[in-house]
Amino acid sequence: MPTPSAKQKAAKTDNGSKAEQKVSQINERLKAAGVPVRVRLNGKVLGLRATLPLKVGTGRKQQDIRMGIPTTKEGFEDIETEAYKLADQIKRKCQRLQALADYADKKVDLLQYQGKYGAKSAQPRDIPPDELIEEWHDRIPNASWQCRVVS
Repeated sequence: MPTPSAKQKAAKTDNGSKAEQKVSQINERLKAAGVPVRVRLNGKVLGLRATLPLKVGTGRKQQDIRMGIPTTKEGFEDIETEAYKLADQIKRKCQRLQALADYADKKVDLLQYQGKYGAKSAQPRDIPPDELIEEWHDRIPNASWQCRVVS
């Protein structure tokens, strides 16, 4: 079997580091938003990691969720969306279980597990004024990136 050339090894390492960098960027965004889910890279596929209730018994454990999403542009977009979906499910489950515990008059704080994300934790974006957008609209080289101006 032929051995890979130095160029092939470098390309493989470079692709791996690009995927790792992208995962790191996604995880930073999730952390900044207070989302209690992280993206994991396992070879050439992406998955999620979150602290979830045990399948049997009581308690919680950090668990990896194999998603099998490839490390493509679309894959990175999909995995970030899935991370937000999982976080939303965790939040809703915690709220529902807390309501049930309150109804049963049980003293337990389940809301501590729902995460600290939502509209209040969103960071404002630096959006340029309309005049600047109009000025630069025709300078965007890729026509598909140009927004349609509606008067």
